[in-house]
Amino acid sequence: MTRRLAVLVVALAVACGCAPTIEGNPRAADDAPATTSAPPGATWIASVIPDITELSQVFTTSADDIDPLVGDASDLRDTMIGDKVSDDQCISAIAPLERRTFDRAPVDEVAYATLPDATFGAVALPSAQRARSLFDTLVEQWRACDGRAVVRASRNFTHIDAVSSVDAKPDFVSAVVVMTAESTGMRIQTARALGVAENCIIDVELRTPISALAVALTQMMMAKVPALQ
Repeated sequence: MTRRLAVLVVALAVACGCAPTIEGNPRAADDAPATTSAPPGATWIASVIPDITELSQVFTTSADDIDPLVGDASDLRDTMIGDKVSDDQCISAIAPLERRTFDRAPVDEVAYATLPDATFGAVALPSAQRARSLFDTLVEQWRACDGRAVVRASRNFTHIDAVSSVDAKPDFVSAVVVMTAESTGMRIQTARALGVAENCIIDVELRTPISALAVALTQMMMAKVPALQ
């Protein structure tokens, strides 16, 4: 992160009160990802993930450390297994780093971290052209989902994810998602952002309604990619 961006983020945090806004907890906590063997040559992608000091420059987190998972496409998150989703194309907007988002992409390596109040990671494709094509497709999905309420139902619960404030730029897109548990009315607000840098898709979710913070973290990670290639 440049000094100018760091100052901007700190100022925004002070002005807006950027501690995560969480009302209830309708989503069950994700299982901690198991340690996996990274594909040969994939060690570089772990360096795209910010350490706790870098993350704290952008977002006030309750985590003490960051231990990213590094692996391949099979290690992507699958938090919706068995769920019925009313609009599959909105999965990329309502949840980060889902296997169902990237299942048709030629994913080489992945690295991501899952914290109590944030999930963020990088997905590497074979080329910058492939990454740009996928990013453009996902941006169109986010735009199509703007203003929609997506219903996720399983045997035990029903969640409604309302997507709003989609803002697309040439290399990143952001949105706000409000997830409501139908049975209790409890709500979680998250800021989502997606970016593209070289052959990597950067995917970020923060437990805050302030999308500028998710964008700042996405840009920090995007800036790391060219130097690591």
